[in-house]
Amino acid sequence: MAKSGIKLDKNWKRFEKLVDPRKFDVRAKQQMRRAMGVAALHVQKEIKEEIRGGRFKKNEELTLALKEPQTRPLAHTGRLLFPAVTHKVIDPFTAWIGIKATNKGYNIARAVHDGREIKVSNKMRGMFALLAKVSRGEKKVGALRGRARVLWRMNKSKQWLPLKASTTKIVIPPRKFMQRAFASKTLHRRVQRIWARAMQAALVGRT
Repeated sequence: MAKSGIKLDKNWKRFEKLVDPRKFDVRAKQQMRRAMGVAALHVQKEIKEEIRGGRFKKNEELTLALKEPQTRPLAHTGRLLFPAVTHKVIDPFTAWIGIKATNKGYNIARAVHDGREIKVSNKMRGMFALLAKVSRGEKKVGALRGRARVLWRMNKSKQWLPLKASTTKIVIPPRKFMQRAFASKTLHRRVQRIWARAMQAALVGRT
């Protein structure tokens, strides 16, 4: 009677390597760490596109005056925020994307992203009154100091008015550029494809 059996050739050894849970775990982590870096870059790019796009609530009249001729939301602050957005791969399944708290643009990013209300102080009211006087020619530009001088240079039209008595606060509306980026369904699909390719590579034995 002929003997039966299984020949353990190189293909069997390869199969044995593929199904070894410990070796698969190593491959999966290697592939996912690389994939996480690629995915994080895509998220970082999406956040920057949201900042550059400026598809947010229109600026108020005072803000428009300050930013003239650039009237698009985040036209000025975007220049500071854009290079500040970064990422870091923490582990094969986690990445951090955002603006570091140590970055000089962090506080501005928080204020712009979440919105803020600034109470009008007597000092602030006096500053706008001085700007109005310089605008009317009642005071010389040399009388402006600090923030007043910066605002004068920002406003190209040089047409300033004092704050109304009814103006008690300046509102910075929220511009949720990060939240909007993370909510992108197109970005979700792109990241899912990156992760799926990584796991497929681990399954077929690539490291």
